[in-house]
This record gives sequence, C-alpha cells and structure tokens, in this order.
Amino acid sequence: MAFDAWAASTAYTVGDKVTNDTEDYICTYAHTSETDGDFEPGTGDHWALAWNIYDAPIEAQWGLGTKLKRGDGEATESFTTVAKVNNISGPSLSLDTEDTTDHDSDGGWEEIIPTILRSGEITLDISFLPTNNSQLVLIEDMVDRVKSNYKMIFPDTSSTTWEFSAYVTGFESEEPTEGPLNASVTLKITGEPTIASVNDS
Repeated sequence: MAFDAWAASTAYTVGDKVTNDTEDYICTYAHTSETDGDFEPGTGDHWALAWNIYDAPIEAQWGLGTKLKRGDGEATESFTTVAKVNNISGPSLSLDTEDTTDHDSDGGWEEIIPTILRSGEITLDISFLPTNNSQLVLIEDMVDRVKSNYKMIFPDTSSTTWEFSAYVTGFESEEPTEGPLNASVTLKITGEPTIASVNDS
C-alpha cells in the first residue's frame, strides 16, 4: 500500500499511517518519534506501544463474473464454462448432529455429537439457449446418470476456485410470453468438495 515513510523527530497522532521497511503501520498512541528510533515501527525497542501493523479494510466482493465450469471426463480433463448463468446458489454445506442428551446432562441442556457432513446442492439460474451444448450436456448428464467434475471460479483477484463432483438432479425450463427463455438447474454434490484455503492443502 505504501504510506509516507516513518521519520524520526516527527509528531504522530492516533490514526496516522506510515510505511517502514515495506510494512504498513497505524499509530495507536500520540507521540513524537524519538531520534534514537525507540518507537520506530517494527524495529524500535518499544514500537508496539505506539503502532499496530495496518491491515487494509476488507471490502465486499461483487459476485459478477463468477464462473461454473464442467469437466469433460477425459484423462487430461478440460473444463467448459456453462453459458449464460445469471445466478448461482450454493453449495449448501451443513453438518448433521445426533442428540446425546441424557439424565446426566448438565442443567438439562441439550447435548449433541456431529455426524455426517452434507455437501448439499447447487442451483443455477440460466438464460436458456436450446442449442447451446454447455447447457444441453447438463440434461444429458441427468438422463444418463453421469457424475461430472465441476469448478466454481470466483471473481476475486486470486480467481479462488472450489472443485467438486456432482450429478444433475433437476433441469426446469421456463418459457414466458414476455421475457427470455430461462431454466433452473440443480446439481447434487457427491463426496468431499475441495474448498480453497480450507481443505485444498
């Protein structure tokens, strides 16, 4: 980010931001920096009394640009983006529990144990294109009971990617008299999804 460089013999107030040795800091204690560098952020003997490492505020991420891609099942798999997706809902991850409350439960409060992790479903709302192969292959997968590999690629700067296998369990088209052709597609995930930064290591 690079703010103004920290300097000795300078008055700093709470909230001031500086950069020192490539790291950014925010002032937490009003002071005048010592010529001997006692409060020099990151290096001075007592720098933590006057500074914190600055973490830029995290902004919300716009969903526009999220892609869902289906693998072709080949040994060296290629992935094709499903065309004209307007909205993606899911996966609806959840954890099942079983009640283990008994007469010895402290205060009569409910007690549980965790059991099955549910990967849930993904629902796609698409602008239906009756001759588009990336959409029609989803119907074929459902009819043939084919399990396919998918990638959901988010529009953040890292192109964060979640991967999973799924069956197509629903395809419902809509043909309004006013407006475009639409369809809703349901994917049921099977097995463990790969969620970036959670279980992809």
